[in-house]
Amino acid sequence: MSLFIAFEGIDKSGKEAQATMLKEFLREEGLEVVLFSEPNYQAPLGNIIGSILRGETPMPENFELQRMYVLDRGENILVIVKPALERGAIVISDRNFLSTVAYGMLSGRPAEDYIKLHHDVLGAHLKVPDLTFYIDISSEECVRRMKKMEATPDFFERVSENQKKVRQNYLKLCQRKDLGEIYIVNGERAREEVFNQIKEIVRSKLNIKQTV
Repeated sequence: MSLFIAFEGIDKSGKEAQATMLKEFLREEGLEVVLFSEPNYQAPLGNIIGSILRGETPMPENFELQRMYVLDRGENILVIVKPALERGAIVISDRNFLSTVAYGMLSGRPAEDYIKLHHDVLGAHLKVPDLTFYIDISSEECVRRMKKMEATPDFFERVSENQKKVRQNYLKLCQRKDLGEIYIVNGERAREEVFNQIKEIVRSKLNIKQTV
């Protein structure tokens, strides 16, 4: 059974760690798993996005930046996601559809504008994740983790107020019924506690029996 899973959340929410832990768990169960992150910094457009976020390239208007993300996503869908799903693999994405909508809404434009952007740019090629885990942490926890990691802030991390707004956007999106199946997971617990909740949900979706 193929399944397209996405991990979402504000910066430093632990998405990458949870995505990696899920990949390792599913591979131990004998399943083929493909894990990738967005933007795809290995691709030409993703590399440009990375340069923008690091402040090395001028920042475009928000809607145009999100269009770049959608175009990058389109390449990922055609090159990574659909081929893997067609051969029955599990696909895991660190950020996906909801990120563009939640971060795009910082511009003041409604979610519908960014949902429509996906349809306008990708058309029939659009593939929304079957299952999304939103790892929820507060903006204060985000800043605390950034300081602890001594991370170099990218464009969105420079202003903590942005993280608060993006979190509010995510929580609104999670209440919608037209954006796929979304689970809100408390990301301020111990990493293993967070993963155990995610693992049990995925286990039930894939009918993986729990071993003693």
